[in-house]
Formats: sequence, structure tokens, C-alpha cells
Amino acid sequence: MSRNYFMPPEWHPQDWLWIGFPHDAREWPGFLEPAQEQIAAFASAVAESGQEVRLIVRDEANEARARKLVSGAVKLERRRYGDIWLRDTGPLVVMDGQGRRIARRFGFNGWGGEYMMEGDNEIGAELAPSAGPPVEAADWILGGGARFVAPGVLALPVASGTGDPNAAIYADARDRARAFSLAIRDVPSPGPVGEEGAEPASYMNFAITSKLVVVPTYGSPYDAEGVAAVAALFPDRETIGLPADAVLAGGGSFHCASQQMPSAA
Repeated sequence: MSRNYFMPPEWHPQDWLWIGFPHDAREWPGFLEPAQEQIAAFASAVAESGQEVRLIVRDEANEARARKLVSGAVKLERRRYGDIWLRDTGPLVVMDGQGRRIARRFGFNGWGGEYMMEGDNEIGAELAPSAGPPVEAADWILGGGARFVAPGVLALPVASGTGDPNAAIYADARDRARAFSLAIRDVPSPGPVGEEGAEPASYMNFAITSKLVVVPTYGSPYDAEGVAAVAALFPDRETIGLPADAVLAGGGSFHCASQQMPSAA
């Protein structure tokens, strides 16, 4: 029997936000401590805005480190997980026809088998039952990250400067979006970030919460412009920029490291 589900958009009211806390020095060689500090600042900002935050920590030592860094408003949950990118490994919570929340757990293959860590395939199924919703498994691979900011409206980056390494990719994405008749809102790129511009920096890795939008910044001359562009998309929420260059060294940023629990109301 087929079942119809609806996944509330990220701007739908949220009961809480799960955030992964960095724990593996191999993923952040030379950057683990500052990455932890930046994720802690992200978690604290959301919690202090009035929304519940559940920061996922790996073990006793990792929990102790997190507790030293975060606001007292942040709740800690000790779990067995690999990567912190809960946007891809965490549960996707949808609504059924009766308004009940169901956690859908899709397969995860480490972005094509390149980056698999112990615990990546377990954390999604572990988080949801403890929170209440039943879990349903799906037999296909799915990752998170499409940046819709309103129904039919897609935010897309625009190349900044003449040396932006992703200019062709951005242009291709824009052509594809137009082919689907989507409205487009421009967000500037940070331009090259890191040694030889190798890091995949993007202001598109902003996190939408019930009261706050958090935009990653990288020490780029385009940071203020990027935060302002995202703020214009969400006039009903406060928007802030927080440093995320150390988090980026592990391959992602605030949106990647978080997953929301949509409100059933």
C-alpha cells in the first residue's frame, strides 16, 4: 500500500535542531579544536535564540570538551556516530496524512564511497526513536542539501571576482533551475578560500532555524555581502554570520552539520 508523506520545509517551525560535534582529529588535522569552537558557537547561538538544540557528542571526553564550550541552554546527547554531517546521515522527518511525524532513514554511501566512517549508517536510526517518531527504512541512497528558500524559489550562488573556481558550476546550476521554471535568488560566493582556493566554501551552507538564520563566514572580503544576501531571504528572522573556516576544513559547514525536527503543530 502506497503512503503519502510531506516533508516540511526548513522554514517550517522546528521543535529542535540536532547538531553534530566534531570528534575525530583525522578529519580535521590541525583544526579539530577550532572546529569544535565554531560548532559550539553555532549551537549556542541557536539555543540562545529560544530554540532547543541537541548537540550530538561521541564519548565522555568529547562531551566534556563540548560542555566547556557551549551555552548552558544547549542539551548534549552522547551517541555513536562517525561524520558530523547529520544533514546526510541523520533521519529525515516527514508528516503522514494524519499529521503524525515519521522518521525516514535512507541509505548512505559516504558520497559515492569516498568518505565512510564508523557509525555513519547507524546514527539516523538511533536518533529518531529516542525522539519519538517511528523509523521507516528506505532502500535507496539519499543525501540532503537542496536550498529552497520559499515554495518554488531556489537560492543559488553567484561567482565573486574573476578567479572564482566554481563559476562554471554555478552557471550550470542556474541553467538547470531555469529549465524547471524555478525562481532564483542570488547569493554571492566567498570566492577562493583556503590554500590555493581549494576549500569548498559557500554561504549557501546557512542553517535555517525557527527564529534565527546562521550563515557561515570565512574571512572573505565577500562575507558581509553574503550574510546580507541571505538575510534578505528571511525578513521574518534574525540573520547572523559566524566564522566557519575551521569547520570547512572537515568538508562542510553549519547546514551540513545539522538536522531539524519539524514541529507537528
